[in-house]
Amino acid sequence: MQDFALMVSDLTRIAKKSHILWDIPADADYQLINLSENATFKVQYNTVQYNTVQYDNVIKILRINRVGYHSNDAILSEIAWIEALRRDNIIITADVLLGKNGKKLQCYNDNITQQQYNMLLFEFLAGHHLSEHQQLSKNFYHLGNITAKLHLHSQKFMRGLPPFFTRLNWDFDGMIGAKPHWGAWQHTINSDDPTMNNEAIKLLMRAAEKIKNNLHHYGQSDDNYGLIHADLRLANFLIDGDKLKVLDFDDCGFSWFLYDIGAAFSFIENHPEKPDMIEAWLMGYQKIRNLTPDDIAMIPSFIMLRKMVLLGWIGSHAATELATQQSKDFTTQSCLLAEEFLTSA
Repeated sequence: MQDFALMVSDLTRIAKKSHILWDIPADADYQLINLSENATFKVQYNTVQYNTVQYDNVIKILRINRVGYHSNDAILSEIAWIEALRRDNIIITADVLLGKNGKKLQCYNDNITQQQYNMLLFEFLAGHHLSEHQQLSKNFYHLGNITAKLHLHSQKFMRGLPPFFTRLNWDFDGMIGAKPHWGAWQHTINSDDPTMNNEAIKLLMRAAEKIKNNLHHYGQSDDNYGLIHADLRLANFLIDGDKLKVLDFDDCGFSWFLYDIGAAFSFIENHPEKPDMIEAWLMGYQKIRNLTPDDIAMIPSFIMLRKMVLLGWIGSHAATELATQQSKDFTTQSCLLAEEFLTSA
């Protein structure tokens, strides 16, 4: 991942080639707005003529996928769920726009890097991000409500998946076990982080073992495991008046439905209002979809699991801005959460 993050100049150059693939003016402005698994650009141009109508200040969102992260079929699978959610009016999310060749997934072969880059162009959604500092209970109520709608739709959608459909499995091995998609949390053993010492490692290993045991007893069934967004945190929501919009399905995959509440607490797992936020999330969720006592009892496990997934992500994505912002005391905060988790019932 670090190599990808260091290629900003190449990525910007490649982004500017998107006019070859879509109806974008060659002199459009490209602004890098996020670099994580993918590079996301805001594409803006002043005037475009479509039939007899002139549009000013046009904005689109271009995503260049990290090479090797998702196969073509996996990206097409993401598009298939997005299209189904839009068609069934489940949520508001950005449409994926057709290229000049009539296809949504576009591939660009770059002669300089000798790599093929998969790209998607999305419509721009107006709005501002939900706050991680104000009205948290209200925000988590809405977040839980939308999450339940996605889960109900997922259960129906999975009954008739397209034959090409494939997404990552966010099971224990794919998160913090044998083959973690975002890197092993133990990476910091050899880092410059002085807080990742032997004591911290032993504590987090105990937390991982408890999570593994809890997941084993919880099991996997059609009622608790399926296709999920997997990154439903406040940063991936927009509010526009009375409308809530959902962003970024790039991490969607197969996992426990309640892993989504773990994702909701990304980077705010130790917030002092956490009990109220969980209660609000559950109120919003259960207005749409019922949960069992066993489901609710697993919530601390999923919050701890997500924390450890992010611990691995920060190490393997150290060159990104978000990882840099969060890395200072992330191990310390992970250990505090682990202590709370291990002393709970």
